[in-house]
Amino acid sequence: MTGGIADSQGLAAFAQKVVRCAIAFMAVTTIAATVVGFWLSYAGLHSFALRSGLHGAEAWAWPAAIDLFILAGELGITISAIRRKRDPMARGYLVAGFGPSVAFNVLHVATITPSWGRYAVAAVPPVAAMLALAALMRQVYRLAVDAHLASAPEPALVPAPGSDLP
Repeated sequence: MTGGIADSQGLAAFAQKVVRCAIAFMAVTTIAATVVGFWLSYAGLHSFALRSGLHGAEAWAWPAAIDLFILAGELGITISAIRRKRDPMARGYLVAGFGPSVAFNVLHVATITPSWGRYAVAAVPPVAAMLALAALMRQVYRLAVDAHLASAPEPALVPAPGSDLP
């Protein structure tokens, strides 16, 4: 009997090691796929920015104004999941990055830049700045509210008129 228990404990320990290794491998491959995906997306957006009239540092910075919203949205979704609270704005930030990123990456392969391309390139930075500040302020607000609620004293129970409570 003792050998059977030891064998099952050894098998369980081995299974845990296999699962940990699989999770570590999944994390590494997911990070690699994310880095490659953002790299290629960034390159496509840079190409679209160049063809739409941006040059130099602006053409390199413009893709970040779009693709960083994918990261901000994912972080917001993760924070809301950890807090167990829904945050529709986090999904909005994700869409604000993902939608234009896909659209402009598709457009960068076109041989002719659409006439509205220059306007779209010009509109992204102020919209991105406004959304980034809104995302940050939303998280700061939530942290402040959570801290305030955590530090608030418990409300005292006041007996209702005519009750037997002291």
